[in-house]
Amino acid sequence: MIDTHPGIENDTLLAMGVCDHLLIVSRLDQQDIFGTGVIIELARVLEKPAHLALNMVPKGIRDSQITLLAKR
Repeated sequence: MIDTHPGIENDTLLAMGVCDHLLIVSRLDQQDIFGTGVIIELARVLEKPAHLALNMVPKGIRDSQITLLAKR
């Protein structure tokens, strides 16, 4: 397991290239969701399976709402 900092930099891309699966941890704020979308697109290009774990989900948000956001 390799934990990298957020963003697309050389060491992040190298880690993505050598891994078998990506576990992406994201908050539900607009900046994190956008960055997560970029990472997922890179995972598709690299043909790497990507898994999403959401962090700091505000109380009161229903599972159906989270699922809709995660699928974007």
